[in-house]
Order: sequence, then C-alpha cells, then structure tokens
Amino acid sequence: MLARSLVALSLLLSAGCTSHEGEPKPQPKPEGQVDPEPEPEPEPEPEPPKVVATARIASVQMIEDCPQHDPPPPAQPASLVPSAQAPMGGQLLEDSSVAAGARARPMDGAAGDSALGWGPSMCTQSSMQIVFSGQGEEPGRVRIQRIRMLKPEGSVPLATLDARLPSLWNSGAYTPWDEVVPAGAEVQASYRLSVPEWSLLEKALGGSSYGPMFVLEVELEIDGQRQTIRSPEFPREMPHVVVT
Repeated sequence: MLARSLVALSLLLSAGCTSHEGEPKPQPKPEGQVDPEPEPEPEPEPEPPKVVATARIASVQMIEDCPQHDPPPPAQPASLVPSAQAPMGGQLLEDSSVAAGARARPMDGAAGDSALGWGPSMCTQSSMQIVFSGQGEEPGRVRIQRIRMLKPEGSVPLATLDARLPSLWNSGAYTPWDEVVPAGAEVQASYRLSVPEWSLLEKALGGSSYGPMFVLEVELEIDGQRQTIRSPEFPREMPHVVVT
C-alpha cells in the first residue's frame, strides 16, 4: 500500500510540472521602466452656438443730435428705398447714406435770420438703420454695446457714439421698439445717434469733417451672442434750413 501511494504521488507531481513547462515565464522589467499611461478618451466636440439672429447696418445719416422733443425718426426706412444693388426680401436697400423722408420739422422756438431770407432752422436727427433677421425658433433680445466712428480704411476710432430710442418700421411708420427680434422674422429698426465732438475729430483728421467719408463699427449682443458689424460709408451732412 505504501508503495502504491508513493507511485501515485510521483505521477501527480510529474503531471503538474509537465502542465507548466509550455507556459512562458514572466520577464522582469528593466530597472526604471514604468507602464505607459492609457491615452485619455477624446472629449466630445462642443455643439456650435445656436444663431439667434443676424444684424446688418442698412444706412447711417450723420447731421445733428436734436433735443429730446425732436420729431420722430425718418418716415421711410432706407431698406425700402429702391436701389438696383441690394435686394433683400422683396425690398431693395438704399446705397446712399440718407434715408428718404429724413427731413425734420423746425424745432420749437428756433428761428433763422428772416431778414436774409432764411426761415426757421432745421434739426435733422442723426440715426442709423439696422436690419435684424431672426434665425432661430425663439425670439432674441438686442443690446447695443458700443458704437465707434472710423475712417473707412482705418481701425483707430475717431469717436464713440451713443444710440437711443430704438424704433421699429411697422405699417408705414416708425413705432417704439422693445429690441426683441421675433423668431424667424425680419426687423427694420432705427436708432437715434449722438454726434462726435467735431472740433476734436477735425484735429484728428487734420482738416474739415465735411467731405471725408466715415463708417460706424457697432458691437452688439443678441441673447448674449456678440456680433460686430460695419456700416456702409457715409459723410457728415450740413444741417438743413428752410429758404423763405
């Protein structure tokens, strides 16, 4: 019995050694070598921002900054004046800097030199007309951040202007506007503008402010999305008077 037990034990040990003979033995790592770190998974690409609306300056007129009781903005937006160069949505945009119907009524109490044949002086408000096109499924709120006046070929601002009293072209007239662009709609808006300190601007120009062309660079936000747009070129215009 003892002999048989020894034979069985010997066979078991022999089979165990044989089963491991074919397996490769682990190789020791060279000194100082470390396992490479796994490559991080690529982050998902951010979704592009949803475009709420786009803006484009149709025209600018730079004449005067009238008192608050001045007449309403131009009776006809620049984007409705026929032109063969800028079709948009069935209407044609004006290329000149003055919107039709932009002549204001005389200011209260303002009078010219009637002895020289001049009637009451005119105050024609400086303004800019912007076309907003709603692109999304929700309305977007507009905020004008900064307006700079520059030479057409330059980037150095000549003056910083203010915009006020936004209005909306609606049913043949301008009406007060809450600066909300409806979803999928087009808004033809007008803002009254301040004017530069002309004496300082002429020092920067080295000459008269009548004659040179200018542009406006407008920074705005529509529901937090920033846009920077430039106007067509425009001149400074002479104030209007009535000849009697």
